[in-house]
Amino acid sequence: MDIAELWEHIHKLEGKTIKTLGPERRPIKIIRVSNDNIEVQSSGPKEGIWNISRDRIEDHWRYLIENRRLSHQERPEPLSRSFSYVPAILSRIRGIKVETNPIVLYWRR
Repeated sequence: MDIAELWEHIHKLEGKTIKTLGPERRPIKIIRVSNDNIEVQSSGPKEGIWNISRDRIEDHWRYLIENRRLSHQERPEPLSRSFSYVPAILSRIRGIKVETNPIVLYWRR
């Protein structure tokens, strides 16, 4: 799946509420998907509106595709607040298999 197809899938998430993959399964609402970022609203201790850059999503996606897996220990950048949101978003993409303990995404293509 190329980057354009990835963003087609991500655009379909706009307006939907998904859950993080951790044990708390916190809801995050995908408020807006633009050409530059994804705006999400979270609840719980990190309640607020967060912007996840397109570059961050694409860096994680490329890492996942190249390595066929992505976990907390294996990530293309230092741990950031949005790390739990990125796997939650990517887990909704066709072809991704998810394990939740520990959280690992697998590319099955």
